Amino acid sequence: MTKPAADTDLALGELARKLESLFDEAEALCDLGFAANPDTDVRVGALSVTERITRLIDRFRQRLDAQTETARLQQDALDEVSKSKDEISNLRDLSTAISLAQTREEIVELLLKMIRDKIFNFGAAALYQGTDEIGFERAGDWDATGDDLREIERQKNAGFMNWVLRSHTPMVMPAEGKYPTAMYVPMKVGNRVTGVLLLLTVRAVDEFTQSDQDRLSLLCSQAAVALENARLVNQIIEMKQYNENIVLSLTSGLLAVDLSGRVTTVNPAGLAILDMAGPEIIGRSMSEFAPLAEFSKLLDDTLATGAVRRNVELTALFGEKKLVLGASVSPILAEDDSVCGALGIFADLTPIKILEQQVRRTDRLAVVGQLAAGAAHEIRNPLSAIRGTIQLLNRKLQKMPDTEPILAKTKSVIEEVDRINRIVGGMMDMSKEGALQLVRTSINALLQDVGYIVEGNFKEAGVELEFQLGEGLPEVHVDPAEMKQVFLNLYQNALQAMKDNGKLVVRSVLTKDAVTGNWIRVDVQDSGCGIDEKHLEKIFAPF
Repeated sequence: MTKPAADTDLALGELARKLESLFDEAEALCDLGFAANPDTDVRVGALSVTERITRLIDRFRQRLDAQTETARLQQDALDEVSKSKDEISNLRDLSTAISLAQTREEIVELLLKMIRDKIFNFGAAALYQGTDEIGFERAGDWDATGDDLREIERQKNAGFMNWVLRSHTPMVMPAEGKYPTAMYVPMKVGNRVTGVLLLLTVRAVDEFTQSDQDRLSLLCSQAAVALENARLVNQIIEMKQYNENIVLSLTSGLLAVDLSGRVTTVNPAGLAILDMAGPEIIGRSMSEFAPLAEFSKLLDDTLATGAVRRNVELTALFGEKKLVLGASVSPILAEDDSVCGALGIFADLTPIKILEQQVRRTDRLAVVGQLAAGAAHEIRNPLSAIRGTIQLLNRKLQKMPDTEPILAKTKSVIEEVDRINRIVGGMMDMSKEGALQLVRTSINALLQDVGYIVEGNFKEAGVELEFQLGEGLPEVHVDPAEMKQVFLNLYQNALQAMKDNGKLVVRSVLTKDAVTGNWIRVDVQDSGCGIDEKHLEKIFAPF
């Protein structure tokens, strides 16, 4: 009875030792990460405890592996989320900075700084812009040396950029020189490529990941939108400036009003014609300007009806100044074709109207001259006969005694006939259209020659004649006889307008004009009463 008990005790002791050894191995396996199975084989009866522990370890290992993979996937997801947050932050920062940028250079500088700070470092960069229709040309380069520019040109000639334009995807290619890698990134606006950014970097080709390319594409697309917006804004600004230059360059007046009739725009030519300043008229209603009442009515009619009015003559009275305006008015249309204002184009026709009056007066004078020439021709014949008869009578009377009173009368008749002949001669000169005999002449000499002619009459009337003639004046092409007649008329008119102790001053001076060149100006100034204003319009009328 005692022997079985002793055997049992021995067996239990052995089992305890083996179990203890098995637990030690299990702890070691845990420390090793379950890299091996336990060597100790512990059996209780027919059951192997080791096998169960091995199966348990395998299950534990599988569960641990699954948890490890899950943890790895979670970490990858966290990394991706972190990258996405970084990219969103980068895009937000780029958008904020770009919104403040005004030029292409500023936008590209911001983009390049963002790439250097957030993705990878690089050396030289070049930007190509254009369209499929007109092609792509280099719009600028940054931090590029002469060698870099040659590599940039070599890369373009290699045709890589064309592939990027067609595929709309980035490309990494080997380069030469100090930068072994060239990175092409398309600049996309929607589905359209508007440019390609080329970066030269020391980073190896195989170091670029898909994530790098995706992040570059996002940044470049953001910058591409900003560049396109900047281009459109520049076009709008240039078009606005172009339109403003057109308005400023118009020699005709331009005036625009809104629906209420308030003036919104007047160009410089219009202000000059109306003799106004911008603050006087801009923002005010046309109805406030009484001199422009006819113009205001024309604009109001267009605002009400939308009708176009062309070549309408208007009158504007500014005190004693009368303007004749030629105006055309058309409606200003909104996007829905409704009338939102009126535009008037006008010109000062006053000089033209004055010229027309002069032409009509000249035509009348021409007719009068032709009639006068015919009448003068008929008058001269009997005058010649009368003068001849009086001269014959005068010679016979001279032979008779006590005929002095009669001789005086016959002499007076001859003088009056001669005066009539001179008047008739002047009338015939009016009808002549002979060409002027232009020769190079000294104006000062003509002025002094006429002075010698009238010198006696001026002394007799007690009027002083003074010459203030410029020195070294060039000769001019004139008809000396006609110019003498002009100056003679001016001298005699001045003499008739002055009383005793009057003074006539004759000046000549060389004046310079930036547009028309050099001129000689002659001033004939007397101390007389002047010409009555009501006669000023008739100063060129004959007789």
